[in-house]
Amino acid sequence: MPSPNFGERSRFPGHNGAFDSNLGNAYAVSGRREEAIKIIKDLKSRHDQNPSLDADIALVYVGLGDQDQAISWLNKGYEARFKASILLRPAFDPLRSDARFKELMRRVGLPG
Repeated sequence: MPSPNFGERSRFPGHNGAFDSNLGNAYAVSGRREEAIKIIKDLKSRHDQNPSLDADIALVYVGLGDQDQAISWLNKGYEARFKASILLRPAFDPLRSDARFKELMRRVGLPG
């Protein structure tokens, strides 16, 4: 049985920022960098209509290993009053030792 073509994600009923960011993160950590970057571009293109995509964009950058961009987008999310509990997700574990992430956790009142 052929595997599904997740590149055509817009055809899936759950197509949203969370779905896309998880897919982008999975692509990134599995070495499919170009697909992950395409998802980042798509999320950024929808950002004006949905500012809550900041943390979703950050998640893909975490998968790509770009901590600077991930922290930058998380800080944008903080300024837009994002749902801080997203920071507890294991996918953000690579950022936990970063002083900037610890400071963000402190600002939102989460243990860091």
